[in-house]
Amino acid sequence: MRTIGPILVLLCMTVQGGDGQKTAFSGWGWLTIGQVVSSQSEQSNGIADLEFEHEWLDNFEAGLRVVSVLGSYTKARLHIMASLQYPVIKSRMSLSLADPLIRRFNILLSEAAIGSVWGFNASRDSLELEFGYLPMKYNPQSRNLGEYLIRSGTYPAYLVSGFEVSDKVKVTGVHAGYRMNTPAGTWKSDGWFTNDMDVYPVHDFSLTLVSGYGAPRNAVDIAAGVNFAHLIVVDERKTYPYKNSDKFPMRGLDPRAAFVDTLTGDTTFYAFRGTKVMGRFAFDPKAFFHAPVLGAEDLKLYGEAAILGVRNYAGWYGNRRERMPAMFGFNLPAFKLLDVLAVEGEYYPMKYWNSTEVIWRSFSPVPYLGLSTDNATPYYPPWKPKTDDDWRWSIYASRRIGPVRISMQAASDHTPRSMWSPPALIRYTEICSNTRDWYWMSRVSFYF
Repeated sequence: MRTIGPILVLLCMTVQGGDGQKTAFSGWGWLTIGQVVSSQSEQSNGIADLEFEHEWLDNFEAGLRVVSVLGSYTKARLHIMASLQYPVIKSRMSLSLADPLIRRFNILLSEAAIGSVWGFNASRDSLELEFGYLPMKYNPQSRNLGEYLIRSGTYPAYLVSGFEVSDKVKVTGVHAGYRMNTPAGTWKSDGWFTNDMDVYPVHDFSLTLVSGYGAPRNAVDIAAGVNFAHLIVVDERKTYPYKNSDKFPMRGLDPRAAFVDTLTGDTTFYAFRGTKVMGRFAFDPKAFFHAPVLGAEDLKLYGEAAILGVRNYAGWYGNRRERMPAMFGFNLPAFKLLDVLAVEGEYYPMKYWNSTEVIWRSFSPVPYLGLSTDNATPYYPPWKPKTDDDWRWSIYASRRIGPVRISMQAASDHTPRSMWSPPALIRYTEICSNTRDWYWMSRVSFYF
């Protein structure tokens, strides 16, 4: 214990190097505890989802961040984190051992990037360039739902959300951003050219472009964007499954790779590649009146909508409206007792399960229909449209006092079961498989 004090002092110091180089250290840690109040699970032919009903979820994470100033314009960032987690193993499967419940310890790379910012026109405008493993967030108001360009798929059009996940999305690649400040407001444009490393098929390159306008005093903030998913294909056998004769030797006759119209005989081949488009807005009425009793985030109204896959395909993806999620949010007045108290809702009328199960199990871009209908086609039984999960909701609250922050969330959202499952038992469905399912989470964080 006597060594902890000097170590913390050393980490928090600012180290002065040659040629004006400075290196600053900071750190954080948090304890997360919550419970799944309601969660339905599947079972078919001896295969089952992990049962999350009434399960407790907890973990502890901590991180160390280093920022080094390299000259007048450039900074390098390195962020390392460690995680302690207890996975969920309760299942309808007969488990003779409890060792899957052994605490998991992981050391992870959270950020590693180098970037430069240049000012123009008496520093009214700026250009930013950065490269590496870096954070990506284009909707500053989103607390849980939304951010559809980066937390989603095209074919299949799945969504991902969760407790304080929206602030922690990382991408690998290059980011360029330009800000132009005028008396009429701020014009901003960002582009990310990234390498796909999270969800199969990996190694492809995608391009995301977002451009928007912010009115003076943040009264209005609007933006639109596009994501060209798998724009540059590295291995066609992965991105276009019908070209992989090893896994899909029947090609046009395999419902995981293609759809055959029984009336015309036409064959439609499916691919992971696709285009997503997005529009968002935020409105802060406090810009028009003085209210010292309200906090900076109070009364903000915001929303976002997207099309996950602009192109329609015969068979599975014939209706573009089913791939159009829309979310809305409102920050309730907390009168500075809380930093933010946000209520969010979402409507997403997709008729399939929101899951990456078929992607990881079958290398396929077709949707997941449930355990009992993995090989079904869209026009034959026993497949039935899934409509009990069209609406989602989330309530989030947070307050920081000095170096400590307390946050809580209750939600029916798109938290994947795989986040809390041991590797041998992973299923890629959601903890909340319908609108009635929900959980609550709490977190105590500290910073130094």
